[in-house]
Amino acid sequence: SLDKVKQDAEFAKLMAQGDENVKATKYADAITNFKGALAIRPGDATATSKLAEAENLLAQSLDKAKQDAEFAKLMTQGDENVKATKYADAITNFKGALAIRPGDATATSKLAEAEKLLAQSLDKAKQDGEFNRLIAEGDANVKATKYADAITNFKGALAIRTGDGPTLVRLADAEKRLALQNEALASKLKLYQEAIKRADDSYNTKKWESALDNYIVASELRPDEAYPKSRIKELNDFISKEKAISKLYIEAINKGASFFAMQKYNDAISAYRDAQKIKPNEILPPQKIKEIQDILDTIAIKVLYKKPAGDDKNVDAIDKLFFEKTKSGDDNFKNSQWKVARFYYAEGLKIKPGEKYLIDKIDYIDKIIESEISAEKMKEFQNVVNQADQQMKDKNYSSARFYYRNAIDIMKLDSYPNEQLKIIDKMITEQLSLTDQKTYSESLKKADDAFDRKEFPTARFYYFKAKDISETDHVTSRLKEIEAILNGIHTQK
Repeated sequence: SLDKVKQDAEFAKLMAQGDENVKATKYADAITNFKGALAIRPGDATATSKLAEAENLLAQSLDKAKQDAEFAKLMTQGDENVKATKYADAITNFKGALAIRPGDATATSKLAEAEKLLAQSLDKAKQDGEFNRLIAEGDANVKATKYADAITNFKGALAIRTGDGPTLVRLADAEKRLALQNEALASKLKLYQEAIKRADDSYNTKKWESALDNYIVASELRPDEAYPKSRIKELNDFISKEKAISKLYIEAINKGASFFAMQKYNDAISAYRDAQKIKPNEILPPQKIKEIQDILDTIAIKVLYKKPAGDDKNVDAIDKLFFEKTKSGDDNFKNSQWKVARFYYAEGLKIKPGEKYLIDKIDYIDKIIESEISAEKMKEFQNVVNQADQQMKDKNYSSARFYYRNAIDIMKLDSYPNEQLKIIDKMITEQLSLTDQKTYSESLKKADDAFDRKEFPTARFYYFKAKDISETDHVTSRLKEIEAILNGIHTQK
């Protein structure tokens, strides 16, 4: 396929670029190339091998650069200490430089000169003063956790008093503390790298909140690193934008629901279309648009059959008969005469087979008849729904939820109250903080998974955890269902 060919070409290109960057000692770029190749072919042996080699070369080059920098730093410090007549410090500096480059002619020469100057310049009193200064500085550096500097001080003191017992103890203690400090830094680096990997994995799979949490952890571990900070800023901006989009979406949905409740159908369609533009992948807006369009089609039909004879010369006898049957069906439906209404709708279908409005009406009537819903019950249901819609319009979501639940208890076959409850749950959830949203979503998923596995006590535990954050209709209804099951009462669906 074209995609396979493109992937193979991109893989080959990245491998070639990686090889060129290795030759040019651009190891970091080479690592990026080989990782890109592995993203196309995960587990590829050649790419894996070359990535490991590039990482090894990078580590070696960094070690060499660090050694060179440390050598230059020690030599500079030695020269400065010679100028300041701090010969003992200078001797320690030059010895440190020779530990990095054994036999270096310049370092050897400067060490000999510093030792000579120290011997010439220090009498016993001066040696004692210099010794005490180095010990005091060493102790101060230990308190400040500057163990490397303290080691330098104590070694300088030992250059004056070779084998001094207390100084040797101090030196050993500082070296032990430095080793522990380096271990802690290495552990911290490992935790940082693990946090970055988790963050990058979440980022690449578009799990934005998990990515943000892990980048924050990484940044706290190494505050000077720029990479996690840049990601944190990017994700905060993105999440803020998503929240703003969600807010606009909810406002458009509420507007549509309000217009729908007021039977301003064209305005409602306009509001739901605005919501659809804001979030094109959401299911609800197109569903509501279709529902309202069906209502408008019905209204259009009613307008046509209410016209006096002769008003529309394009409406032939068949259309007039169809309109009469439909009108009779609607009149009887309004009066809860279900069987009579069904008869007329069926007659209308004989005239125009496939007419969706009539098919939907017949299907709805069949459900009503099967459920034995009376006219009084239908009226009660509509009154409760009207109350719920008004509370929804006023943004009194708790009251709206109460009335929609009552409507479901009155008549379960109508899907509208359930759809409205889902909207309320979503609005309430989206108003939570990022941390609460994460905890709620994790608890809800664990609860739903346990419920599907019929592990009801476990499911109940996690539903209660979710309920502590947000008491959505889904959580409440599931808890009721679990209680019924655990009590041996199997509720009828």
